[in-house]
Amino acid sequence: MCIRDRTEEALALFREMGDKERVAWSLSTLGLLDTQEGKYASARALYEESRAIHSELGDKRGIAITLLRLAQLLFVSEGDQAELRSLLEEGLALFKELGEKEGIANSYALSGQLALSQGDTTTARLRLEESIMLYRQIGHRKALAESLAILARVVMAQGERAAEQVIYEERLAIAR
Repeated sequence: MCIRDRTEEALALFREMGDKERVAWSLSTLGLLDTQEGKYASARALYEESRAIHSELGDKRGIAITLLRLAQLLFVSEGDQAELRSLLEEGLALFKELGEKEGIANSYALSGQLALSQGDTTTARLRLEESIMLYRQIGHRKALAESLAILARVVMAQGERAAEQVIYEERLAIAR
């Protein structure tokens, strides 16, 4: 039995039990799976349902995570950039209110990627450096390495070859 099958089974049981919180998280997990498989329309519907339930429950953390996942979905599916920015801002505000460093770091990292994709290397660098600082604080090595890789692309675009080399070397050391 695969993750999707188990999650769908759990979702059905949680719906039957009336456990809205676990329904919301199961929907979000299915949204992640659909996003990874390129099923963007169904991922969005799952996230929207999850978001509605988290909102009904007043679960700010759940709302913030779902907003970030919706923003990530829009980024990978090349969706509406204005909506993506709005989702990021709303989610970031909630993460800051909750003091959720990982959520803040993830939001900054995605903001940096978005800025880079739009050619704004100054904003991209600032957001990625903020994400890197937070990932270091919380010890999230994998996400740190990912942000470093994107930052290296930014400094390369800014013409800073020596800085690019240093960043890639740090990323490689973390990967090892």
